[in-house]
Formats: sequence, C-alpha cells, structure tokens
Amino acid sequence: MKKFQYPLFIVFALFSLTGCQLASESTTTSRDWLIGVYLTQEPVEQMDAEREYSEDGTCAYTFPDLDGIPFYYAPVPGESGYSWVCGFDDAIQESRAAIGDVVTEQEGTLYITTDQETYTWYVNPLYWEEDGTIYLKPAKEPITSQVMDGGGVSPKVSESFTYYLDGTSHTASTSVEVHIFGKEPVEKLVVAELDQNYGFLRKTELDNNPLPESFSVNKNTRYLLTEYHYNSSVQVEYEIIVLEPGETLEGKGIPIQRVQPQGYFLPDEIALSWE
Repeated sequence: MKKFQYPLFIVFALFSLTGCQLASESTTTSRDWLIGVYLTQEPVEQMDAEREYSEDGTCAYTFPDLDGIPFYYAPVPGESGYSWVCGFDDAIQESRAAIGDVVTEQEGTLYITTDQETYTWYVNPLYWEEDGTIYLKPAKEPITSQVMDGGGVSPKVSESFTYYLDGTSHTASTSVEVHIFGKEPVEKLVVAELDQNYGFLRKTELDNNPLPESFSVNKNTRYLLTEYHYNSSVQVEYEIIVLEPGETLEGKGIPIQRVQPQGYFLPDEIALSWE
C-alpha cells in the first residue's frame, strides 16, 4: 500500500521539510543526485518515474507497474526555485532525515515477520537529474538474510556529488540507510474495559487470525487497556486509550502491526465504535 505524504520524522537542519528552499534557478550539478531508494523483492531494470499531482496540489513520483516500497526526498521545480516532496510507504517506519540545502541523510526501518525464515530485497537507488527527471537504477546485488527477531541488516547507499549555486562550487554527500529487522507478530490482543472509577467491565481476547478491523466499546467504558501477547515471549506490551463520554471515536483506534503477504509489517489500527 503506497502512500505519499509528509511523515513524522526528526529534522537535523536549519530548514523545515515543508517548503524547504533547495536553491535558486541557477543551481546546476556535476552529476545526478541520489535522493532515495525503492525497495523491491525482484530484480528490476532502469526506468523513469512518473510525476503525479493530487487534488490538494501536492505531487509524488511513482512507478505504476512496479511493486515495491519507495523512500525518497525529491526536489520539485517551482516558480521560485525548488521545494522538497517526500514519498514513502507506511512500511518504512521510524523514518527520519537530516535536511539542509540538500538532503544529506535518510534513515528508516522495514520490519519483516519472523514467520518466514529468510528474505530477499533489492535496494534500488533513485536519482534526480537537473531537468527534473527521477529514475530508478537497479541494485548491484540483492540483500538476502535470515530473519532474526529484533535484529537484521542495514544496507546503506551513499554518494558524494558537486553542485553549483550561483556559480559557486559546493560538495555534498547523500546517504540512505534502511534497517531490515525481524519482528515477531502478535499472537493475540487482550482488551480490558474499565469505567470512570477504574472498575472492571469486561475483557475480550482478539486472536491474530487475522486481527479484526473494528472493535465495539461498551458505552460506560472510559479506559481501554490493551495487552499485546507474542508467541515466544513472556513480555507483554500495553496500550492505554482514554475515552470521553459520547465522543466521536473516528480518530481513535487500537494500534497494531499487520503482516502483509510480502512478509513485512504495515502499521494500522483497529477502529473503535460505541455499542
């Protein structure tokens, strides 16, 4: 499920990502810029991306016929220079970027279910040309590894390049690192409902077979305590949700991680509604 949006990330720079000014119209480069990666599970050939605009005026670069996971920060030409647009799949979690006049560091994590023994991914670099074209370049070799709970590999693509701003030469480096870590899927959720005085109302077990899309809450529930149980771990994680009487629950949900057919996790939630 590909989404193109502005993520929650840590910025180590003097500029914010939204509307960040890259440079003036007189910027040129001595080579194409590395701006991100596109992860696939099969080898691919070099191809150009398509630029798509949404109704709100934002844009994204896509490969319509390619099944994969994008993770990039791309400069987009405008009337007063360039601004940044980021594209990423929700599968890339805990993403962050260090941003200045150019994006210098990108980092994120792809979680792989421990239900599979091994995995193979291709970390294909994405490049930006001076004319605004963005293209994918095939990875030199696949990343293949055994799945380890809480550990894995961290392939990194990095390059240095020279750009010229108003006739002055500058050298910058770009690096993109994706941690591919194993993660155990949830065996079951135990949801306890408490009233305003912390009195116990009921407890419900939700099996991962699969986890439900929605959950109905008792009208007297004010505290929703969720326990996350795992197959091979005695450790239990907890999530507490506070509910107000009669409030709309559209913006609230029980956070979960759903395993996709390709073997990786997507963050999601179980929607809440009043009985």
